[in-house]
Amino acid sequence: SNTIWLCTGGSGLLRYDYLRGEFGAIEEVNKISLFIRHLLPDGALFWLATDNGLVVYDWKKNKVVKHIIINTNGSNVCYAVQKDDKGFYWVSTNLGIYKINAQYEIIQRYNTGNGLSFLEYNTACTLKDSSGALHFGGVGGITNFNPLHLKQNNFSPMPLVTAINVNDKSWPLQINPNLVNELDFTNK
Repeated sequence: SNTIWLCTGGSGLLRYDYLRGEFGAIEEVNKISLFIRHLLPDGALFWLATDNGLVVYDWKKNKVVKHIIINTNGSNVCYAVQKDDKGFYWVSTNLGIYKINAQYEIIQRYNTGNGLSFLEYNTACTLKDSSGALHFGGVGGITNFNPLHLKQNNFSPMPLVTAINVNDKSWPLQINPNLVNELDFTNK
C-alpha cells in the first residue's frame, strides 16, 4: 500500500507514504505513548510495544483495539512482541516476559522466580526462528525457548517449618515446629 510504518522514540507511530513523500502521525496510538519500541504485524493488527504497555492497533480502520497495561503498580515499558505457533503473544518488558492470549488477557508472567535469569530486555531485540523458538535479547544476554515445550508446574508444596527464631534466638517449643498453629508474643 506504498506505506512504511515507523516506530520512534519520542514521535510515536508514523506512517510514510513513499510515493507521495508524506509523513503522518498516528494520533490514536500516540495519545497512549510517543515511545513505540517494536511493531509486530498480525493481519490488519499491529501489536505495538510501547513505554505505556502494549497497544493493539487496527491499521486499516485507524483504531486502537486494545491498550493492555502490563503492570498496574509500576513500570509499563514493553520492549518487543512475538507470536507463537499456538497464537499466544509474548511480550518482553523490564519486569520479565508476559504471555498474552488472543483475547488480550495476561496468562502468565515469567520472571527470575520461574525460570528467567534476568528481568530487563532491550528494544526490538527479538526473533522467532523456523522451529518456533522465540528469542529475546536483554541486559543479561539472550533468553530463548520454544513455547510448545513449556510445561505448566501447578505443584505448590506446603511450607515446612523446621525452627522458629525470635530476635535471633531459638523459640523454645515442646512439639515439632511444623505442628505449631499459633504463637503468642509478649513485649517486655
